[in-house]
Amino acid sequence: MLALRRAYFASISYIDSLVGQVLDQLTALNLTSDTVVMFIGDHGWQLGEHGEWCKHTNFELATRAPMMLNIPGLTDRGLQSDALVEFVDIFPTIVEAAGLPVPILCPEDSRKVCQMLFFNHCSLFC
Repeated sequence: MLALRRAYFASISYIDSLVGQVLDQLTALNLTSDTVVMFIGDHGWQLGEHGEWCKHTNFELATRAPMMLNIPGLTDRGLQSDALVEFVDIFPTIVEAAGLPVPILCPEDSRKVCQMLFFNHCSLFC
């Protein structure tokens, strides 16, 4: 059990180090004031808590996932929220933060997306 926990936490430390390298490189290239950065992750494994060793659980703590967002000029002083956010909100949020045009809504019938893209040469953006 201890070896599994060590390996899991080692993988988290490794990813933390890689994220730090990316952020350091943005700073070195003087891009931090022009770059939207988002970090998200899947919910973690149960590491023996409640006697479970998997991801399949309904305990509330195990259903939470990290989501961190840095938008230059907006989050510079730090913001924190306990509001419910779904990962489907990520794309429109980043599009808006980057100042891009808002994408049109996807049609209910996904075959229409192919028609728009390949036959009508229509843009996905308004």
